[in-house]
Amino acid sequence: MNFRRILGILIVLLGAISIGVSYYIKEQVGEGETKIKSAQESVDKGNQLFSGSSNPIVKGFGQSMTGSAQKKINKGKEEVAQYTTFANQLQWAGIALIVLGAIVIVIPRRKRKR
Repeated sequence: MNFRRILGILIVLLGAISIGVSYYIKEQVGEGETKIKSAQESVDKGNQLFSGSSNPIVKGFGQSMTGSAQKKINKGKEEVAQYTTFANQLQWAGIALIVLGAIVIVIPRRKRKR
């Protein structure tokens, strides 16, 4: 095998690895989204519980109890968005690398005239 064919195979392998890593990231993000959704439901229930009171002290206590949890949930949602974007970019880069590697392997080398 010549250098060009080996290079093409390495590029294809790098592309396949990129796609595999992107699927792994998406799987982890999906699990994170499930946890965030569950936490958001709990916070919403807490807010409903305390918001029904006409006493402003009870409302303030409820907001202080759920406020920090809501901040963590919002931060988690931002991270999910970032990782989703990264995983999509990695997947497209992997596809591009596979196509590039296949082109490098398939297209024959030009022969020099002597």
